Amino acid sequence: MIRIIIPFCCIFFYSCGENKSDDNLRKLNTYHTDTVRLFSAIEKDSAYFINYQFKKQVNQSGVITYVYNSSDVRNFTIVCDTANKKYEMIGDKKDTTQLYFEGDRSYTVNGADYKVLKLVSDKGATDGEVSYFFNIDFGLLLNTSHTWRVGKILNPEKSNSEYLQLTVLLYKIFTEEEFFTTLIPESKIKFTPPKVE
Repeated sequence: MIRIIIPFCCIFFYSCGENKSDDNLRKLNTYHTDTVRLFSAIEKDSAYFINYQFKKQVNQSGVITYVYNSSDVRNFTIVCDTANKKYEMIGDKKDTTQLYFEGDRSYTVNGADYKVLKLVSDKGATDGEVSYFFNIDFGLLLNTSHTWRVGKILNPEKSNSEYLQLTVLLYKIFTEEEFFTTLIPESKIKFTPPKVE
């Protein structure tokens, strides 16, 4: 009798346990209509890849929402109202950051024109200002901190039909120094080192 009860109890407890693979499958299927975007992330002296489930939505008033979801890092959403030049980033905890329009450039790739926007969060903050380079068709192309050695760069997939356009856009952003870099204002306080005799 004991031989029957022990296997039965084991099967019962195993079947009642939390099945994490089903939860992961449900999470993955939540975004099954989205596309995957791969970014290279750079943080100080390390680099790694981040996969985002990407979804682009346009509402009736023309406001475009770009949703980036990942199981590995914080999710974020970028909301673009290009008609009114209003841009926002919404984080995991529904914290909203205003993105300021810093400028734009138009690039021609294989006869098609692409406009790249430079948006800045925490503008004027000494320790947190970040630039986001953005295209209305493709979404976020890259971001970079003005203070720290951190950033994310979109990795175009070779199987993607837009691979060449994305590669050229990234190259043009990186090589146009006055658009890519942010000038650091010169300090009004001049430091003169002491003379030692």
